[in-house]
Amino acid sequence: MHLTEIASPPCVLSLVNLSIWLQSDDKPALPLIENLTLHLHSGEVLGVVGRSGAAKTTLMLSLLGLLPQSFVLTAQSATFAGASLPIDKQGDEAAFLSLRGRGIGYIFQEPKAAFNPLHTVAKSFDELYRQLGLPKKQRKQDMLHWLRLVRLPNPEQFLHRYVHELSGGEARRISIAQVLALRPRLVIADEPTGALDSQLTDEILALLTDLCRQNDTALILVSHDLPSVMTHCDQLLALARTDDNCHHAIGTVQDLSNHAIVRQLLAVDYGTPTTPSINNTEQAVLELQQVAVGYRRFWWGIKQVLSGIDLQLQRGQIIGMMGASGIGKSTLAKAVLQLDNRLKVSGLVLIEGKNPHRLGAGSLRQLRRRVQLVMQEVKASLNPDLTILDSLLEAIAANDNQEPTSELALIDELLALCGLSKQLLCRYPDELSGGECQRICLVRALLARPSVLILDEPTAMLDRISIAKLLDLLKNINQQYGTAMFIISHDKAMLEAICHKIMALD
Repeated sequence: MHLTEIASPPCVLSLVNLSIWLQSDDKPALPLIENLTLHLHSGEVLGVVGRSGAAKTTLMLSLLGLLPQSFVLTAQSATFAGASLPIDKQGDEAAFLSLRGRGIGYIFQEPKAAFNPLHTVAKSFDELYRQLGLPKKQRKQDMLHWLRLVRLPNPEQFLHRYVHELSGGEARRISIAQVLALRPRLVIADEPTGALDSQLTDEILALLTDLCRQNDTALILVSHDLPSVMTHCDQLLALARTDDNCHHAIGTVQDLSNHAIVRQLLAVDYGTPTTPSINNTEQAVLELQQVAVGYRRFWWGIKQVLSGIDLQLQRGQIIGMMGASGIGKSTLAKAVLQLDNRLKVSGLVLIEGKNPHRLGAGSLRQLRRRVQLVMQEVKASLNPDLTILDSLLEAIAANDNQEPTSELALIDELLALCGLSKQLLCRYPDELSGGECQRICLVRALLARPSVLILDEPTAMLDRISIAKLLDLLKNINQQYGTAMFIISHDKAMLEAICHKIMALD
């Protein structure tokens, strides 16, 4: 009798003693990852977790050579599918060209930034299929196949849309479909469920893991949603970093369930809402009466998105809004401030008693300063050619009432309030994590001393510890300045912890 040895699945990614540093002209190199060793095989799922700013995305981008020249990488060895991985050649397009897409597929943290704004969804798929050599007559059928798999309702209607016509959740699902359509050996999903409701989060994670296991594709799930990731991955990599130190731990989910950072992320309590100091005799700072919003579609008329929206937001009050992905929550925020000329708005909109839709350009600009919108795609709202300090000073310059002598003092105060280091001021947006960008955009909004803050998915890129700190921060701002807030989110637990009232869009 002979025993048959079962062959282990082939190793797709192997890193031995990988280290990453961030260089600066006037400061010592900052260690982000030190001596990391991991091995990932076909069909395996690796979960990567940690606090915002722990270098999770930096590690993933390094595998495709997408880090700026300010990053320095070394490794004893780095291989992908048995071939050398040139991680020390960051920014060298030729070195990584054969890897991107068909070798390693990357689902980006901000999916809209990965789309060409001049291309429709169908055109974006065509660019991918050209790489595969897929005949044109088969392309539409394959597009619809993948769009159905990611649970897009009536997928054919999305083929002729541009990225600005997609919600955050729709763009995320389409980006997942396009990456999977290339059938890569390794899929890196960076916050794949960041703008999705809880039901869709479970569906997408199950879909990703099932498809990858069926096709012997390795999968790396980078996420702040630790409970969801733990139920789907075979291995867990926990990253942690302070200003001058970094460490990591890797093992099975059971091995790491008692690790310090894992315990901290699971044990977070968001708290309860503060008591609002509302004076009902005062005029509402934001009021909507029977508001309807639709998109102008040239000769096709108006495509209705929302109707019958009523809202009264008083000074000092926090109201949340929930609803399925693509239902029109972000569209409502843009409609209130007239940020999209394609939107047709009917009904009554009042900001501090003034109707923005009846104001001239100059008066509208003045009124918009009173209502600050922190958008869902935070990195896209920062100028990539400006340092963080320049972006913040630009926001102050737009506020005529701000005294120049207090500029830096105010920035320091708000950075401390948001738990951010002053070291970030000399960096550019692509050198920050998603969570750091999220809080920088909040600082920039607060520099205007607004009466209303509209926050679109403010916690989508934050870990549970950072969410709890952000909620405490927003509560303090609300109590200290009486700032009213309108928060759009899929995170029901977060909304229940801070909002005095929650609206649901059906």
